[in-house]
Amino acid sequence: MQTLTLSLTLLHAVAATTPQPRWQAGVSAIGAEMYVACGKTAININTWSTKLQSMELDSGRWRDHTDVPEAGPCDSAAGPKGRLWVVSQTAVHVYDPRVQRWTHRLNRPTPSMNTVAVWAPRRGLLLLGGRSPRADYDWRRDHWTTADIKQGSVWQLTVDAKKARWKVLPPLPTPDYWHSAVVRGEEVIVLPGWAGSNAVGLGPPHSAGSKPGWRRVSDYSKMMTASVTLPDRRVAVFNSGHGNAVIIRLLSDKATSWQKRPTKHPFAQRDWNAVGAIVHNGQAIIFGYHEARGGASLYEEAYVAVGRWQPSDGQLTFPWSKP
Repeated sequence: MQTLTLSLTLLHAVAATTPQPRWQAGVSAIGAEMYVACGKTAININTWSTKLQSMELDSGRWRDHTDVPEAGPCDSAAGPKGRLWVVSQTAVHVYDPRVQRWTHRLNRPTPSMNTVAVWAPRRGLLLLGGRSPRADYDWRRDHWTTADIKQGSVWQLTVDAKKARWKVLPPLPTPDYWHSAVVRGEEVIVLPGWAGSNAVGLGPPHSAGSKPGWRRVSDYSKMMTASVTLPDRRVAVFNSGHGNAVIIRLLSDKATSWQKRPTKHPFAQRDWNAVGAIVHNGQAIIFGYHEARGGASLYEEAYVAVGRWQPSDGQLTFPWSKP
């Protein structure tokens, strides 16, 4: 089995063209750029962002785009014609990077937050799971401030010559949020988050007379927030690192058990948090941030950390910054 490489770009968010540290954000790739949309900028004071920023994957340079129409947690998916589809709590918005303009596509069937969005072959845009937008978590006191209502609904956006509409698909076997999803071939694989218990897969539309539904892919139940499908069809998951440990897990095609790859990053006494990931030139690019431990605010010292993971070797390199 091949080993792993992870390298980090660290940039302090102090200027307009400097990346903003955040989580619960949408991370997608269009061409040779990684886009990061919305998200929470300060956990303890509940500040939501409207920023859309992108990083040029060859140079590492960041730039700002037109703000997202709605602040809050969101997810995103790269769709046809180089458009970015962003799913907020209440609506679906489409961004055209060429003219830097947003279009409101349609409202969501039910308001929700922490939904996962993917663009699936032969299906289009799918919205997977989520939770009540009225629920919030108090990280200081470690409890929900309001009812935490988990959602397992799965919606497919269908578009014809006249209008866009929603279609109901089989729900997730276990309602979940703070999860992630990847596309492998024609199957959508949903990886467990806060409440999930299994990785499950949904295949392409079935022929007449067959029974659509979810299948169990693996029984691993840890929270998986940043994931990609590699060119060799392995699923790679990057779990947030606590202290200086990062856990990378791999699931081979047709396998049901994950291979664990613990690795180190050099930021001693800091947590590294993986938010989302994309693939570029066979490498995984992971958007995340690292933060000081033990401060009054979880974002007292927060910096964007973009990891570059190459399956061909297992060395950690840091070409853009020092720990």
